[in-house]
Amino acid sequence: MIASDTILLEAMVQLKYPSSFLLSGISGNIAIVFKEGVQVQGEVILSGEDKTINNGLMQIEEEVQITGNVYCFDKIELKGKIKGSITCNKFLLRTSSSIYENHILNGEVNLNERPENYLGVKWNNKNQARGIIKWLN
Repeated sequence: MIASDTILLEAMVQLKYPSSFLLSGISGNIAIVFKEGVQVQGEVILSGEDKTINNGLMQIEEEVQITGNVYCFDKIELKGKIKGSITCNKFLLRTSSSIYENHILNGEVNLNERPENYLGVKWNNKNQARGIIKWLN
């Protein structure tokens, strides 16, 4: 899925590998939101046009499980589980009493749980493994 403003996955949605989400915003507030119980196997990328403005948020609710790589140019509120890697500028924790930067409460990131044969999207110039996801005849 490719979008320029907002991506919202409602509760209990399940998307199998190789699902990919790319949100590339030009201006204004942009967000990717994964509601409770969502399961995604693939890449999730939130990339903003203007990296100097704090206007991007990726919200990963409780009981969300993402197997793959997560990239965000701005903030991630992580309450779920990432089986793979996560790259962001800062974490955000919102509670009923305050907002904290660079805090995670009950969220989890574990690169060792990502499948060994996982191939991600090559979206930057870093060296990354290449391979065939599925050969179709």
